Amino acid sequence: MANKFYTIFEVANFCGVPHANVSDWITAGRLIAHETPGGHMRIPLEELIVFMKKSCLPIPPAILAKSTYIMVIDDEQDILMMIRNAFKRLAPHIEIVALSNGIEALNLIEENPPALIVMDIVMAEMNGIQVCKRLKSCPETAGIKVIAISGKELIPEHQKYLAENADCFIKKPFSPEILVRKCQEFMGINIG
Repeated sequence: MANKFYTIFEVANFCGVPHANVSDWITAGRLIAHETPGGHMRIPLEELIVFMKKSCLPIPPAILAKSTYIMVIDDEQDILMMIRNAFKRLAPHIEIVALSNGIEALNLIEENPPALIVMDIVMAEMNGIQVCKRLKSCPETAGIKVIAISGKELIPEHQKYLAENADCFIKKPFSPEILVRKCQEFMGINIG
C-alpha cells in the first residue's frame, strides 16, 4: 500500500490549529515534510503520527484507516465494465474507480492515492509505462502497487521495465476471478 501524505491544511484540521501553525512547525523542524515539484508541502502519515504523539495530540481514527479503493485504467470500456462487475460480484466491499486515460488517472491519484492500480499498458494519449514512470518518480505514489495488464505483445524494453517496477503482469484475456483474488492479496485482504 502506498504511503499516505497530507497537506498543511489537512494537518491543521486534524490538529485543530490554523494552517500557519503547521507551516511554523515544519520550518522549525518539529514536523517533517517535503516539497512537491509544484511547491506544495506534504506531510507523510508516519511523521504526522510521531509528531502528534510527541505533542500529546489525539490521533483521529480516520487518518489510520486503510484505503480500499482500487483504480482501474484502461481505454477499452468493455474491460472496465468486466472488472467493475467482477468486483461487485466477488468483492463488493472494495470500491472501484474506473478511468479510460492515464492523464485523468494521474490527476486523481495526486488528490487521493488508491491502494492499488490495475492498468492497461497499451493506451492512447499516455500509455501505462508512462503512467507507471510518473508514479514511481514521486515519493507520494512510488509505493502504490501496480498490476499491469495487456493483450498486446510488449517490446522487450517495456517487459523489462514492468518486471522491475510493476508488482504483477496479467495477460489479456484473463479471468476476472483471478484479477480480484490478486488484488485482494496485494491489499492484504483475507480471501479465505
